[in-house]
Amino acid sequence: MEANRADSRKLNHQKEKQMFIQKLMLRAAGGGLAAAIVLAAHPLGAQQTSSESERLQKLERAVEQLQKRNAELEQEVSSLKKQSTSEPGATGKRKTEVT
Repeated sequence: MEANRADSRKLNHQKEKQMFIQKLMLRAAGGGLAAAIVLAAHPLGAQQTSSESERLQKLERAVEQLQKRNAELEQEVSSLKKQSTSEPGATGKRKTEVT
């Protein structure tokens, strides 16, 4: 019975050692992969052409204009809601013309 316990402990120790080695190898492989991705992606960002920069600037301006227009529309909606609640006999339903 003592021999079985000793064999069992020895087997558990070997399994733990093997699992530790596997974890270590996976971490090393993951770290290597992450480093390779970072190093491969870095030159791509550095080689951005002027046309890509111009495109990015245009997109940023368009986003700013859309944000401004959205704020104006939100203000208009808020104003219309206030008007509809302050008018006597208002039902809250309005027809609007889409242009």
